[in-house]
Amino acid sequence: MNRVRHKVIYSALAMLITLVMLTTVLLVSCAKPTPTPPTTPVSTLKIGSTQCFAMRQGIQLKRILELQVERINDAGGIVVGGKKYNIELIVYDDNYEADKARAAAERLVHIDKVQFIIGTISSASVLAIAEVTEPAKIPVIHGATASQLLGPGYKYLFHAYPTEGTVSAQITYYKERFLNPAWQKVVLISNDDVTGKAMSALYGAQWLRNGYNILNKLFFARGQTDFGLIAAEVLALKPDIVHFAGVLPGKEIFGLVKALYEFGYRGQLIDELAAASLPEIAEKVGKEALLGGNGFICDFGDVTETPNPPKSMLEFREAYVKKYGVWETDGILFSAPWWVTMEALKRADSLDPDAFMTALEGLEVIYPRGRLTAIRRPDLKNDRYVDSVGDSNYGQVNKAGKLEFAGTLTMEFAIENFERIKGMSLR
Repeated sequence: MNRVRHKVIYSALAMLITLVMLTTVLLVSCAKPTPTPPTTPVSTLKIGSTQCFAMRQGIQLKRILELQVERINDAGGIVVGGKKYNIELIVYDDNYEADKARAAAERLVHIDKVQFIIGTISSASVLAIAEVTEPAKIPVIHGATASQLLGPGYKYLFHAYPTEGTVSAQITYYKERFLNPAWQKVVLISNDDVTGKAMSALYGAQWLRNGYNILNKLFFARGQTDFGLIAAEVLALKPDIVHFAGVLPGKEIFGLVKALYEFGYRGQLIDELAAASLPEIAEKVGKEALLGGNGFICDFGDVTETPNPPKSMLEFREAYVKKYGVWETDGILFSAPWWVTMEALKRADSLDPDAFMTALEGLEVIYPRGRLTAIRRPDLKNDRYVDSVGDSNYGQVNKAGKLEFAGTLTMEFAIENFERIKGMSLR
């Protein structure tokens, strides 16, 4: 009897355990899982660039682009058309040569599949790149000078370095602010290539427009270091003003100033781009080499050292120093293509190349030189927004051999002056 009772108890316990297990399984299977927060997929936006790594400007522009890409990606990317993108930057060395630039463009467009190319500063390079990018409808936002790049034959080029509009106002600004009225004779010195000849022509026209006499235009090979013959010719011409038109900071401007000083020239020197080389010239040649005329005149360049600098540029400088350990100013003169590209993408809210180019109309940005705005070029039979005009900050070397901030040629002054010269609205 006890054995039967035990069997009944065991059977009841087994049924109870089975019931509990089934109930547990049922409850687990019916329980709703905790929802996982949806994640926004992040795509990749590929942006290409070509630079000359043999030049400080090219190296620094690459650093600027890499820093800005890093800052955007670390902040979560960029949203275009409701879609989030991280930016992938691909930079190749064009060595300031057309053939290498074209080869880089072929790779960027057909292999890397970039959607934009930004930052190239060589005119010969951009002309070569455009042969590849125009058929592919790839916008190129560049800093090159040649006026043929602004013609109606190109649909996807934008010049984000304020050249002719600013140049047209610079000589007027110099005349009113810096130059002795008795000085009338000018010699221009430039690189013997597409960029140098374009700059020489632009500045030459403005000196003539302001009533000056161009004694000669002298040219030298890019990379040249011996300037004795040029210095001798300048000394023979006896100009009041020597203008290095478009000569970048580095060995060339150092060699030119050194040769002129050693040959005995003591007239006024001007080079808008030379600021980064002036401390080296003062140290190795002597501050006296910069004190001819009223003191060396150049673009001050760095807006963070001007009164009331934009907060965004102070933050950019801080980020640059944090990443690279030093503040470098050679490349910032040509850095506007990055800021233009980002603002145009924001305005277009689309990666479509035609929408992007349309978004350039009336565009205005703040970049490390100050403000910049897009303009049309109807004087070149192009009514599209393909060029730019911006603020320019200037400095002059004082008696101690140091470059001091001397004033700002404003974007408004430059545009009004340029429109007056062209006799038409460019906005």
